[in-house]
Amino acid sequence: MFTKNYTQQIVRYFLLFLMLVSFETKAQLDSIGDFKIALNGYLETYYLYDFANPSNHLRPGFYVSHHRHNEFNLNMGIMRFSAENKKVKTAFALMTGTYVNTNLALETGVLKNIYEANVSLKLHSKRHLWLQMGIFNSHIGFESAIGADCFTLTRSIAGDNSPYYESGARLNYKSKNTKWDWSFLLLNGWQRIQRLNYNTMPSLGTQITYTATTLTFNSSNYFGNEGTDAFPIWRYFHNLYMIKKIGAKNTLIVGLDAGFQNNPIKSTSIYWYTPQLVYRYNLSKKFDIAARLEHYYDKDAAIITPLIKAEFKMIGASINLDYKIMDNVLFRLEFKQLNNSDPIFTSQQAKLTRYNSSIASAFTVKF
Repeated sequence: MFTKNYTQQIVRYFLLFLMLVSFETKAQLDSIGDFKIALNGYLETYYLYDFANPSNHLRPGFYVSHHRHNEFNLNMGIMRFSAENKKVKTAFALMTGTYVNTNLALETGVLKNIYEANVSLKLHSKRHLWLQMGIFNSHIGFESAIGADCFTLTRSIAGDNSPYYESGARLNYKSKNTKWDWSFLLLNGWQRIQRLNYNTMPSLGTQITYTATTLTFNSSNYFGNEGTDAFPIWRYFHNLYMIKKIGAKNTLIVGLDAGFQNNPIKSTSIYWYTPQLVYRYNLSKKFDIAARLEHYYDKDAAIITPLIKAEFKMIGASINLDYKIMDNVLFRLEFKQLNNSDPIFTSQQAKLTRYNSSIASAFTVKF
């Protein structure tokens, strides 16, 4: 449930929201000089029940989104202010929620409450060539931390265990026909705002996206040191996905993540991979149904380390129903089933089991 500090935090953000609204009203709602400005927000509340009924109210540790059991809670609340003209774009957004407490636990102070803070400068007057610096959304994966932008209520294991956000610089170019989009990134690390003192090496990233009328194809890469300057652990990660619209009612997503890194103990490299399929069908103007099938293979614990000595070879499946109450208001239901090769979950009888089941509901609002 909401603690006193948590409630105070929400109140502070609400007061900031009122201040921004007042500021925007004085600025004639849509412009400051030649800058076009915008203020918007997002809220996602949820209730999730894990059939293992964990006494600490926490879902398995490899989840960072919707991870509280048997509680009505806030997964994500965002307030975003942006301004742009022909040469400069800037955005600043604050966030709070259970997602923030878990996914940004290693960030210090107020940094864990920053969803976005960046400035972009256009480098060519006639070309779409921009340089962006600051904190921005990750270039990896088709899932966002904002649930309403995803086909499924909860995130995949792959989504929760790869970067949602990044800090650094991004050089972006888009072709004249807008079908091709290229980015080169210099980053502080694998989902890091502040670089650790013992690791001063920047990380690299690339992204290529092709977008047509019914097809989106994306290839993203990451290369960086996940160890120290003295004992580097070099990680290479590749994210590949395709989004295909089939007719007027069907959309299919095919994704594959794969990575490897050198083992600091052994001379060989360790690796992990995770394919997934997501399918959504539009039942009517108000209803959508979606299903996901995923496999996460990480037997050497490169990314996910089970609480007991066991291999992580997970198969997950989920199905959810969305009801569009209004264009910007969504109610969602989901059932999820997980099955690991080794018993790593704790059952209600305090015994280890290979299976985990959950149901979840959520309200999302964009404003």
